[in-house]
Amino acid sequence: MKKILAIVTVVAIISLMLATFVQADDNGSLPQWYKDMMSWRKAQLELAEKAGTITTEQAELYRSHIDQMEKFHLENGFTNGMGHGACGGNPSRVINPANTPLSF
Repeated sequence: MKKILAIVTVVAIISLMLATFVQADDNGSLPQWYKDMMSWRKAQLELAEKAGTITTEQAELYRSHIDQMEKFHLENGFTNGMGHGACGGNPSRVINPANTPLSF
C-alpha cells in the first residue's frame, strides 16, 4: 500500500511539473486570439471616432491604453487572474453602481 501511495505521489508531482511547462507562456509573442481582439478594438475605435461618438482625444487615450495592454502582455504573458471579481468583492457596487441601499 505504501509503495502504491509513493508511486501515485511521484506521478502526481511529475504531472504537475510537466503541466507547468506545457502551460508556460512564450513571452516572445502574443496569441492570435489576443491579436484579433486588439485589432477589433482598434477598428471599433476608428468607427466610433468617424461616427462622432467619441472625440479624437478620447480615441487617442483608448489607443494608448490598448498599446499599453499589448506591451504588458508581451513582456509578462497572461497572469492567472486570481482576483476577487464581483462575488468576492462588494457585489452591491456591481449590481448597484450608484451604491444606494439595497434590500436582499
